[in-house]
Amino acid sequence: MIKIFGMEQCPHCRRCKGEFDARGIAYEFIDISRLENLKQFVKLRDTQPTFEGIRGTEQVGIPALVFDDGSVRRDWQAYLSEVFGDVSLPDEAEGAACSLDGSGC
Repeated sequence: MIKIFGMEQCPHCRRCKGEFDARGIAYEFIDISRLENLKQFVKLRDTQPTFEGIRGTEQVGIPALVFDDGSVRRDWQAYLSEVFGDVSLPDEAEGAACSLDGSGC
């Protein structure tokens, strides 16, 4: 089962969950606002190459998908496109993000 690391307060995470729900994709949501989950996410973020581009930035790196084989992806929209074909999703509202500058989560 796919694990989605994120936060309920994150607009990108809510959107990701909504799209997975709409398509009937089973997942476990791991809310990193809980300390024990945050520790697990920080270890993942610090060790996985998927996060190299955001380390040292104001982005958190959520939502993050972890698959049964241990692979990690940040681009959930690309994943949906691969599984379901061309998925057209509306753009995010400007500034609706977890990072300090509003550019992403």
